[in-house]
Amino acid sequence: MDTWVWALLLLILALARPAVAQESIAFYDFARPDLHWYTIDTEHFHIIYHQDDDGKGSSRTAQVVARIAEEIYGPITGLYQHEPDTRVAIILKDFEDYSNGAAYFFDNKIEIWAPSLDTPLRGDHNWLRNVISHEFTHIIQVQTAMKMSRRVPFLYFQLLGYENVRRPDVLYGYPNVIVTYPIAGISNPAWLAEGTAQYQRAWLGYDDWDSHRDMLLRTRVLANEQLSLADMGGFYSHSSLLRETVYNQGYAFTRYLAGMYGEDVLRRISVALGEWRNWNVDRAIAEAVGKPASVVYDEWVASLKASYEQETARIFANKVEGRIVEPDGFANFYPRFSPDGNRLAYTSNRGEDFSSTSLYIRDLATGKLARYEIDMGDDAPDLVHTCMMGHRLVRSVDRAIDWRPDGKTIVYARRRDSPEGHLVADLYELDLDTRKKTRLTEGQRATSPAYSPAGRQIAFVQQGDGTTNLALFDVESEVVRPITAFDDGTQVSDPAWDPTGSWIYYGRQIGHGRDLYRIRPDGRDDQPVLATPDDERSPAFDADGRLYFSSDRTGIFNIYRMTDDGAPEQLTNV
Repeated sequence: MDTWVWALLLLILALARPAVAQESIAFYDFARPDLHWYTIDTEHFHIIYHQDDDGKGSSRTAQVVARIAEEIYGPITGLYQHEPDTRVAIILKDFEDYSNGAAYFFDNKIEIWAPSLDTPLRGDHNWLRNVISHEFTHIIQVQTAMKMSRRVPFLYFQLLGYENVRRPDVLYGYPNVIVTYPIAGISNPAWLAEGTAQYQRAWLGYDDWDSHRDMLLRTRVLANEQLSLADMGGFYSHSSLLRETVYNQGYAFTRYLAGMYGEDVLRRISVALGEWRNWNVDRAIAEAVGKPASVVYDEWVASLKASYEQETARIFANKVEGRIVEPDGFANFYPRFSPDGNRLAYTSNRGEDFSSTSLYIRDLATGKLARYEIDMGDDAPDLVHTCMMGHRLVRSVDRAIDWRPDGKTIVYARRRDSPEGHLVADLYELDLDTRKKTRLTEGQRATSPAYSPAGRQIAFVQQGDGTTNLALFDVESEVVRPITAFDDGTQVSDPAWDPTGSWIYYGRQIGHGRDLYRIRPDGRDDQPVLATPDDERSPAFDADGRLYFSSDRTGIFNIYRMTDDGAPEQLTNV
C-alpha cells in the first residue's frame, strides 16, 4: 500500500472517536418499576412525586411545591385574567442529576427536575419558587396568546389531486397533487414566552435581573451585537450561548415593557396575539402600546447603551485584567494550578457549540495544551485513543475539578447512567502517568471534589431531594460521611480547603445570591465568612493562606482578596 494511503488511514483513526450508540436512557419516558409514585391534590394542582424502597426521593420537594403552586396561582392568573380549565399536573423528578422545567401548555402539565439549576449564565435564586412560577407562567401566558383551544391548537387545509385513469374498475390514480396549508393557532415568539416566564410578577421576587444576566447583555450591547427583535423570536438551533441570549434579552425587554407601559402590557400583548387579525408580535405590540414594535425595540436598545456606557466609563479608563489563557470556547471554568505551579487544569467547551465541558491541562511555560493518550474507561474499556485535535483528557466533566497534592492525578465528577436508568454524578480520578480512569464513588450524586492538603480526604457536594450538602470521601477506606445536614433546599458549592486542612470554605445559597461560609471537616463550627446582600463565591487560597473569592458588590463580578483586618480588597477591575 502506498505511503500516502497509510498516512490517510492513520489520520482518520487519530481523528475518530467512539460513536455514542444512543441517548442516555435517563431521558427516556418509561415506567420506572424501582420507584413508588404518589400524588398530592390541592385546589388547583396535582403534585406527582416518587420515593424508592429506601425512602429517598422527592417527598420534601413535593410538599414545598404544593404550597408554592397555590401561592402563585392567583398572582399569575390575575395578571393575564386567564385560568386553566383543569387542574395542572406537576410531575417531580429526582432520579437524575439534571436541572430543568418543562411546561406542556396543551396538556396542563408541568415537569420539574428537583436538583437546583447552577449555571454561570444566571445568578442563584430559590430554585423551586423560581421554576414553579416560571413554568406556570408559561401555561397561563401561552394559553392567553392562543387563537384556538388547547384541544384544537391548529388546523390543516389539504388538497389532493389524482392522475386520470381510464379503467372503470379503478377509482383513483396515483396522487399527483398534494397541497397542505397549516393554520397555526399560536404565534408566540420565544423572547416573549421566556421573558414573561422569567419576569413572572415584579413583586413576587422569585426570579430577578442578576449580575450574571446583566454581564451577558452588557457585553453584547457595548459591542453592538445584541440580537434583533426577529432573532429573539426563536431558538433556531443556536449554540447554547445564543439560546441563553434569547432568554436573556427576552427577560430584559419584558422588564422594559412592563416598566414603561405598566405590567398589564404583558397581558395586552398576549391577548392581541390571540386575535386572528394579528399574525406576528410586531402588530400585537403596536396594538398594545400604540407604537410600532421597531420603535419600541430601538428605544430600549438606546436606553441600554446609554446606561451601560455610563456605568463602565470608569472601568474602561482603569481596567485591571489578566492575560487570556484559553482563547477558544465560551465555557472555560474552574482553573486549578498544579501543586508545582507549572500547569493549569480547567474545563472548557472549546471546539463545541454547546456547554458540555471537557478536562484540559495547559503548560504555563509554553502555553501549549498537554497531550496524553487517554484510556476512555467506561466508554470503551479496551480502547486507547490519542486526541489530536483538542487534547482533551476527559469528556463531559461535571463542574469543578482538583489536583491530588502530589500532582499525579486529577479528581473530577461525571454523570453516568445507573443500572436503573438514573443519571447521577460520581467522582473519578485520572492518573496522568498511567492514563487510567478510576471510579471513586457509586451512586453518591457527587460533584465539585476538593482534595485535602494531606491528600487523604476529598470534600464534595452531594445532591438529594432538591438540597445539596457537603460530604467527605476517605481515600483509604472509601467511606463517605456527611459534613452538613441541610434539608430545606439550601444549596452549597465550590468547597475549598484552607492550607492547614482545618477548615473547608464553601458557597451557600438559599434565596438570591451566595455567601461564603466555612466549616470544620467534622461538621463543627459552621460559620459565615462573608454574608452580605452581594453575591460572594468561588473561595480559593494562595500558598500563604490568604483567601481569594469573586464578588459582584459593584454590580460586576471581580476578584477580591481578604486582608489581615478582614476587609475585602479588590484586585481586578473588568
